[in-house]
Amino acid sequence: MSASAYGNCPRNGRHDDVVVISGYHVYLVLDRARCGGLTGCEIAYDLYLKGKKPTIVETKNDLIAVRGVCLANSSYLRDFFALNKVPVFLESKVSEIDADSVTVMAKDGSTTKIKADSVIVSVGYVPAPIATKNKRVSVVGDALNVGNLRTVIWRAWDVAKKL
Repeated sequence: MSASAYGNCPRNGRHDDVVVISGYHVYLVLDRARCGGLTGCEIAYDLYLKGKKPTIVETKNDLIAVRGVCLANSSYLRDFFALNKVPVFLESKVSEIDADSVTVMAKDGSTTKIKADSVIVSVGYVPAPIATKNKRVSVVGDALNVGNLRTVIWRAWDVAKKL
């Protein structure tokens, strides 16, 4: 079984974004505490389109409940997973990872064993500016705060007005 990590800027500070998933049954663990829901869902979507069989587990009661996410995007992903019967376990967590399977524990304590040959833990991302804010540098976008296109444009507008 292989374990992989995706992210905009991993906590180790390196950009190791390119990951090859050789497995067919891919299990995704979404860490909502660090906004892994949207990132993990995008990974699952991409893997499904590449012919893989992803399974998603989320600790919260919704896949994508992060503020600022475009409703069209989040609705599309939810509908896509439902339409294509991608297994989604909400209010669940990993209780065991074996060589060829993952055991999921639901909120009520019941467990389900899922075939898996790869595991991806999606923990989202944190801002990682390449320069610190000062009189000559203005930080915008996800480097300042994780947001969406609207928040980037508004922040860039505010910066441009002060030039």
